[in-house]
Amino acid sequence: MTLLEVKDLRAGYGRSEVLHGISFTVGAGEIAVMLGANGAGKTTTLRALSGLIDRRGDVAINGEKLPAGDAARAVSERLAHVPEGRGTFPGFTVHENLMLGAYTRRDRAAVAQDVAYWQEFFPILGQRAKQRAGTLSGGEQQMLAIARAMMLRPQLLILDEPSQGLAPVIVRDLFSRLSEINKSMGIAMLIVEQNAHLSLSIAARGYVLEAGKISVSQPAAELQANDEIRRAYLGG
Repeated sequence: MTLLEVKDLRAGYGRSEVLHGISFTVGAGEIAVMLGANGAGKTTTLRALSGLIDRRGDVAINGEKLPAGDAARAVSERLAHVPEGRGTFPGFTVHENLMLGAYTRRDRAAVAQDVAYWQEFFPILGQRAKQRAGTLSGGEQQMLAIARAMMLRPQLLILDEPSQGLAPVIVRDLFSRLSEINKSMGIAMLIVEQNAHLSLSIAARGYVLEAGKISVSQPAAELQANDEIRRAYLGG
């Protein structure tokens, strides 16, 4: 079953078009990975999906089309975005950041339960609930960014370079946690990532974006075995 369907997506900045009519899907409960060199349009794709920039083309979640440039509608359709650089609110505490992730919800008792759940899932967040987010390490901030996004109870989680700037051991743990979230909760994910090895290892499908166009669309296992892709993105 298709959760996210994107058709002929075009987006950019000012008069500069970055995406030149890309089409792809993410299945319900599926992890999909988008690979590509810097400047290929990966971040622009995620921003267009979540309504942060204007776009042309169709974006639908569960068959419901999302209007262009409407971030509030994307949130209402339970699309959560973890941006590049994590996007936590450094002056607010860990607990306050988590509560901000639930700002559209009115089920306060369930919100409190979710805060407790994510503070247990990422124990460091519970230990530092009253600490300002800006004082956390990079890995801790990324955990907070993911937990805050999950406070929306999304059906689709999109992540932009979650491994950026993190030590390898932290990256491995982070991707293990993302896989656990996907398997235990059935949350679909679209991950833009430079670490092709790890991201493809937890994914069902991969896309390669080149100069604003999708050049390859294959199951993740086939992408890992693709000689051309391996040379370009997997170091082999």
